[in-house]
Amino acid sequence: MTTPPANHCEAMLGSDVEEWKKVEDKELEILKSMGVYVDEKLSEGRKVIGNRWVFEFKLDADGGPPIHKARLVAQGFSQVPFVDYNTTFVPVAKSASVRFVAVHSALYSWHLECFDATRAFLWGYLTHTIYMRYPPGYTLPEGLRGVWCLLKSLYGLKQASLIWYKLLQKVLELLGFICSKFDHAVFVYKHLWEGKEVHCLLAMHVDDSLAGCTSMDFLMFIKREIKKAFGILGPLRTFLGVQFECNLETCELWIHQEMFIDSLLLEYELTDCNAVKTPLDQDHPLGQSTDLHTPIDNLTHSFQRLVGSLLFLQTCSRPNISFAVLLLSQYCSFLNLVTSQLLNGSYAISRELAHIA
Repeated sequence: MTTPPANHCEAMLGSDVEEWKKVEDKELEILKSMGVYVDEKLSEGRKVIGNRWVFEFKLDADGGPPIHKARLVAQGFSQVPFVDYNTTFVPVAKSASVRFVAVHSALYSWHLECFDATRAFLWGYLTHTIYMRYPPGYTLPEGLRGVWCLLKSLYGLKQASLIWYKLLQKVLELLGFICSKFDHAVFVYKHLWEGKEVHCLLAMHVDDSLAGCTSMDFLMFIKREIKKAFGILGPLRTFLGVQFECNLETCELWIHQEMFIDSLLLEYELTDCNAVKTPLDQDHPLGQSTDLHTPIDNLTHSFQRLVGSLLFLQTCSRPNISFAVLLLSQYCSFLNLVTSQLLNGSYAISRELAHIA
């Protein structure tokens, strides 16, 4: 798997140009069918915001070839406050809340499932008039050279997350859920349903959901209702890159990130590395200057990117590497101090992950 193209021009020059064209056309067709925009001429005195294509490879959970993905994203940084948007803050489930839902479900033999909403940000209507340039690769309407007037929210807009949260909150409250006072992205259900008392916990992180419930029938009912409103994908095997595996009979729960670790080792060419049992060498915690490694063009960027990935792993599922990662992360801000020796130190942590994986 290669690195995805950085922009539209790069995608059109690659060997898999036909695949990228196909996913671009599919995304544009979705935006048109959902009524996200209308073609208009720019009103006098109004500014227009830009956009860009974001390309990515999505890993197949069953080990199949990576799937090409493309998404059109508005350049929200060019939006004008109080002209294009007002408030933007939206709550997301804390990592502690997510773990609580998973652990509580395992302890009491609840059914646990992950699912996400399809095209979450494209459902809500905007309350401000926003004009956006035509995206690269878009076929201009005959006789019209203008802009897109956005009617619905789009990925990248400042207010897109808030609009989606309010839509979802309204649907869940109509179904009988109550928003938690301790975490506004966690919803609680405790009512009689079809003659049985049902308990359900649902944690939301933007368009991803993790739900634990005493009744599988009620869980399927909730998913059907959400699907009617927005459409959903699932059940999924991961929630924000974290995999949850639960055994209802033994009340055991496994939280791991095997898929993420495999992709990380593949990216840094450490798939066939010599695994180690500890994340840091006791004598050389930051690696040795004599260690051999493949020459890297942008050493600082590679080091910061790898440390960021390791921080994510440490927070979600691997507390055992906390000390090692925090030790290396201190050097991320000092760009002139990043050396190949530090990168080798971060490779050592990755080799420890390979040992456990």
